[in-house]
Amino acid sequence: MENGHEPATKQDLAAVRQEVADVRQDLRQEVAILRQDVAAVRQDVADVRQDLRQEVAMLRSEMSHQFDDLKEAFRDVQTEMLKAFYSFTESNRQRVA
Repeated sequence: MENGHEPATKQDLAAVRQEVADVRQDLRQEVAILRQDVAAVRQDVADVRQDLRQEVAMLRSEMSHQFDDLKEAFRDVQTEMLKAFYSFTESNRQRVA
């Protein structure tokens, strides 16, 4: 097949067919490798999603705990203020009486 003006022989056609078959086989192998890579990437994405869900759940738990601590601190401040006002009121009541 060096000369483009000569007719193709059966041997030339067989060589072309073999080359096409080789290319098809190479492509099939590449597609199989790509499918494996895609499956691995999908698994990695699923793992990352799971990790993120766990992290979000942990953060929510920590935030809830901190919020509960903050509420308790506010209640303690409220109690201390009420005690201070009560003792101030009692001392004024005794002074007036």
